[in-house]
Amino acid sequence: MTEVVKTWQLISYSLAGLFFSCFTLADTILVTDRTGKPVTNAVVSTITNDKKAAKAATAIMDQKNKNFVPHVLVVEAGQAVSFPNSDNIRHHVYSFSKPNQFEIKLYSGKSSAPQVFNHAGIVTLGCNIHDQMKGYIYVTDGEAANVSGTDGLVELPTATGFVHAWHPDLEGDVTERLKLPLQKRNATGQWQITLPFEATEPSPGKGYNFRDRFR
Repeated sequence: MTEVVKTWQLISYSLAGLFFSCFTLADTILVTDRTGKPVTNAVVSTITNDKKAAKAATAIMDQKNKNFVPHVLVVEAGQAVSFPNSDNIRHHVYSFSKPNQFEIKLYSGKSSAPQVFNHAGIVTLGCNIHDQMKGYIYVTDGEAANVSGTDGLVELPTATGFVHAWHPDLEGDVTERLKLPLQKRNATGQWQITLPFEATEPSPGKGYNFRDRFR
């Protein structure tokens, strides 16, 4: 009798694991440019009906070697972001992106209270002292979104048909997203999307006037 109970317990655990996996399935999507090269820092998103059980933790947008780290950060609408300064110099962080404008005046070390981003959209970050610094916060609302790594790969909940994609180097309005069809899976079993530009390595030393473009 004991062996029968143990057998049924094992079957129950297996079925429970299978049931749970049905709701945690994810797809791997390869993001490439028009030459077929993997694209890093691309945000790919899809609509999801999953409800967050708890408010997301405070996200981190650090500053290291006069760069925002990560270069692109994805958060949910209503989520807070902290801006620590890991450099040994002071920074003055700001954004002119409506309606998520904010400013953190000159500081070093730990920043002031985290900034809460209540509105979906693209937030472009700059430093009032170092013009070459630029970063982006992608604020989602009712979407599942992730950022591609150096291998161009993104993990998302199972998606069908199409996804939305965004990259800071796309031509035109920096806030514009593309609606792209999911192409057939490649030899490794991944979905693939192609962005209509040729990816280049970021140039941290290049100056940029945020006030003129994102006013």
